[in-house]
Amino acid sequence: MRKQLAIALGVAVVACFAAGIIVSRTGLSFAKLDAPDEPTTYTHPTERSQPAEPRVHGLDLGAAELRGDRYVVVRDDGSEIELTLDPRLQQRAEELFERYEVPTAGLVMIEPNTGRILAYVGHGSSEGDPAVEAIAPSASLFKIVTAAALLTKGVPSSHRVCYQASLQRPTLEDVLGDAPQDECCDLATAFGRSTNPVFARLADEQLTKAELEEWAARFGYNEPIPFELPVGVSRAEIPTDPLDRAHTAAGFWNTYLSPLHAAMLSASVAAGGVMMRPTLVQSITDADGKVVQAFRPRPWKVVMSPEVARELASMMRYTTTVGTARTYFGDDKNWPGDENYIVAGKTGTLTGAKPYVMYSWFSGFAPLAAPDVAIGTVLFNPARWRIKAGYTASWMLRPLSEAALPEPEPVAATPPAQPADQNADEGPAEEAEAADQPN
Repeated sequence: MRKQLAIALGVAVVACFAAGIIVSRTGLSFAKLDAPDEPTTYTHPTERSQPAEPRVHGLDLGAAELRGDRYVVVRDDGSEIELTLDPRLQQRAEELFERYEVPTAGLVMIEPNTGRILAYVGHGSSEGDPAVEAIAPSASLFKIVTAAALLTKGVPSSHRVCYQASLQRPTLEDVLGDAPQDECCDLATAFGRSTNPVFARLADEQLTKAELEEWAARFGYNEPIPFELPVGVSRAEIPTDPLDRAHTAAGFWNTYLSPLHAAMLSASVAAGGVMMRPTLVQSITDADGKVVQAFRPRPWKVVMSPEVARELASMMRYTTTVGTARTYFGDDKNWPGDENYIVAGKTGTLTGAKPYVMYSWFSGFAPLAAPDVAIGTVLFNPARWRIKAGYTASWMLRPLSEAALPEPEPVAATPPAQPADQNADEGPAEEAEAADQPN
């Protein structure tokens, strides 16, 4: 029996939460969410990139057949496309989203040094593919861009900044340094804990509008990603107003991202500053079995220097040890000590209204010493949700550890739904997120 990928599963059409997102089991389609209340007039992007040339005719992921340890698409003329996907990872992601009844999500796993895609899942849809649509705000994943810009500008990860600890959304006075300051931390810790006032203040002090725009472009925002399938163009609109620009640098709105691109952000750090072209095609053979196209790695951009990439990678480790993803990767119960498989990453959480949706992100790579996989995933959670993106990343990276980590403690078969303002799967209640705060 033909085993098809989650991007073209089943038969039923199920309505899901008040956002009007529809899960279509006859194929991927994904409705754009209504724009949430935002401090600017920026609207969700609709432009898509064109597939990379030469186009791969007949690349229909919904028709992929599982043959042993590989997926193959058989074209009408008898030729075959062998995909780069790892069936173990592919099926693991599909099962996770089904098990925890995630209404809509996208996930991509990629080899940093080659661009080969190992897992590609768009779950829940209507009008598009959540794995490559750039309609979710980047949230605090944009701190990766800001941090690279600051490091290149000469601000070291050890640089200390004082701020008003009670503020998650910085005011003009706090950004400009006129408000009372009652807490200090260095840039690396601020990255791991996603401390918005620190990033807002440093961006205001160190980076101009043109520089932030340049760094967004370095990371691939505002231009098509070369790929065999159409991809939503990730957008970054850097405001002119200083406070809005500082908020944007810290992860408040104005930038939008796809899970494919999120995986590429971390992959560029893992690959020493080089962003590779992503690909789903391992090889193409003609009807006689002759290989007519074979995969070869191709760089797309040199994003940053190797030195900056190494320092940024070290900062991303703070996220999983003392920061916002420590619950998933930093304690012995959920991630028992495999010292050879250290995960680095960045979380992002931002909520919008009308209708309510929580965008939950994780972008990262592993192992830190010699990265061989990067991941980008976003969950579009309703007001009552079961898992967030950090849990998803931990679940997906766990079987790749040489220590063969045991599965995390399972959630009850029918766990009580959690209100969106409780950080139930990231940490203690006192660290719950405010409704519109990125982390």
